[in-house]
Amino acid sequence: MAYEKTAARMLAEAGCSVYEIMSVTGHKSITEVERYTREASQKKLAPAALLKLEQNANGTESAKRAPDRSAKQKPRG
Repeated sequence: MAYEKTAARMLAEAGCSVYEIMSVTGHKSITEVERYTREASQKKLAPAALLKLEQNANGTESAKRAPDRSAKQKPRG
């Protein structure tokens, strides 16, 4: 039983589909295997989501700052 769980987790983390995992581990129910793929997906998606959040925050901060136009303005005269 421990082998199947380890194999399922490793295959899920490698990006295998539920059906690919089932073919290796011999699971008959998708429900059990989905648990492994969900956990693996969450581990991969969480860092990507946090990066997007950080990039959005940085973009919002720079958008709030007024651009420096002093160098572009022509002198009046």
